[in-house]
This record gives sequence, structure tokens and C-alpha cells, in this order.
Amino acid sequence: MGYFIESSEINKEDIIKKSIVINKDICIIEIINSQDALYEIGKYNRNLHMNIPVIAITGSVGKTSTREIIVSILSKEYDLISTYKNYNG
Repeated sequence: MGYFIESSEINKEDIIKKSIVINKDICIIEIINSQDALYEIGKYNRNLHMNIPVIAITGSVGKTSTREIIVSILSKEYDLISTYKNYNG
């Protein structure tokens, strides 16, 4: 089953018609605020995987390089999942 999240500001009939073309079994979830919805989805997904440690890197400069160094070191001992791109700007 696929999911489609849409803002209440969009014409529902258009969304339903377009969604059914993609997948007749699609689940459409209406939201009020996309930022809040994405936050809640992320929180839900993280709670499903609480046994997986997370390393978060923050700051103004050097995050991508730091991530690559950490992955390079830790991957010698552990199986890792890491982002493969940066989405700056």
C-alpha cells in the first residue's frame, strides 16, 4: 500500500484522481501543517528503531567531512547506515 500526504489547501478530488492512477490501493492522509506532519512521521519512524544508535553532527562548517571521517573509522568495525549526499542550500 502506498501513502499520500496532502495539505488541506489542495483540491481533494484532484488528489484522489491522480493518486488512484499511481496506485489504486493508496492511502491518503490529510494534514493541516506539513512541517508538523513530517516531524511526527520522523518521530514515529525513529521510535520503531530505538535499538539503533544515532550520531548527529551539527554546526556551521565541516559536517559532511566530519560525517565521512566518522563513517570511514566506524565502518571498519560496524555495519553502518549513512546519508550519501548532503542537502545543503
